[in-house]
Amino acid sequence: MMEAVHEAMVARTEVFASPRINVHKHTRTYYSQYPRDSVFGAVGSAWEAQWGQLGAYQFNPEYTAEDLYRALKKAINATKTTEHVLGVGI
Repeated sequence: MMEAVHEAMVARTEVFASPRINVHKHTRTYYSQYPRDSVFGAVGSAWEAQWGQLGAYQFNPEYTAEDLYRALKKAINATKTTEHVLGVGI
């Protein structure tokens, strides 16, 4: 799935990636749910990132009702911009 997203959309940003588990090999920038992941290259908090400025990105939050709802709300709000933005939720 991630390979297709990266190829079709040229998405190089991941939101809610984990440095040792699921960062795709073609990802250039990723945001983590955990601040401690900055040690491994995360550029910041997934929740604090400005999703409307990420261009094409994919997001994969924790599978809890609260996190899924919050992430979908954030993705929808990210479309309220004049910038080109496309988020794919996994």
